[in-house]
Amino acid sequence: MACMPAPRSTKPLNLPDLSRLTLLVVDDNADSVEMLAAFLKACGARVLVARSAAGALAHVDAAPRLDAMVTDLAMPQMDGVELVRKVRACPDRTGLPVIALTGHYDDYAGANGFGAFLRKPVDLEQLCSAITDLVRRRASK
Repeated sequence: MACMPAPRSTKPLNLPDLSRLTLLVVDDNADSVEMLAAFLKACGARVLVARSAAGALAHVDAAPRLDAMVTDLAMPQMDGVELVRKVRACPDRTGLPVIALTGHYDDYAGANGFGAFLRKPVDLEQLCSAITDLVRRRASK
């Protein structure tokens, strides 16, 4: 018996339009950060990638404009909560929208400084909604 190929989905892929946005994606897991970056780039965003909180801080210092940051929370050396504290200490970054991604939701649920908390594995539609809502809210202030 020959193997039949799996049926392909006929549902069109409706990617949200994130063009004109510069996003910083931070995760110590190479697969996670690359998958998120590829998806956000496919949506038209300019994506900066950091594999550590220290790398993220270097981008925050160097990037003239960031529209939002998406960060893992459980990272070695400096977790996402401490990263956000340091970002918020920069006067021109106090209002930067930050979305937290974590597989350890209960450990971080009370942390301040985040516009949204999303559980891993991340729902990409939910991530895009959070990004667009937070960026829109920031622009209306």
